[in-house]
Amino acid sequence: MSDIPSSPAAKVLQERMEQSRQVALHEVRELRKALADLEQFLTGKRKRPGPDLFDVVHSAFEIFRNSSALADYGKLLEDLGSEVDRSQALALLEAKGARLLTKPAGWHWINPKGEMHFLAKKDEPEKALDALGKLQAGGGRQRKAKGASAGASQPAETVQATKAASGSEQG
Repeated sequence: MSDIPSSPAAKVLQERMEQSRQVALHEVRELRKALADLEQFLTGKRKRPGPDLFDVVHSAFEIFRNSSALADYGKLLEDLGSEVDRSQALALLEAKGARLLTKPAGWHWINPKGEMHFLAKKDEPEKALDALGKLQAGGGRQRKAKGASAGASQPAETVQATKAASGSEQG
């Protein structure tokens, strides 16, 4: 996934995340003070009752609610980023001539020579885009030279020297 998308929706999610974070931090500080007062009352260091117990419970609930919202906004932001990446990959695949086929299933690209290349499964457009980039950059499958042994392939100079020698013997 790319970092954080720059769409207006992503900016709204980031603002809401920051608001939830600030509210949760404020409530944590308030709860800390209330618990310290309650502890002093319970240990007998203070004669009059500390904070209202409802305030303690309410602060804890607000911390839970804002922390949950923060996690939800983070997940939405992550999902938004992955969907943006996916849609960009789909647009680039179609712009570069790749097609999503049903039989054979998956993303395929037909090169100018008319050869069909499998790129990836239908639900992996990012992987298909990487494979298409490699194919278009000339990184396709390497073919063996005729006469090359199954073990190691021969260097190009050796293959041409062999062809030249065999051609001179025939003529």
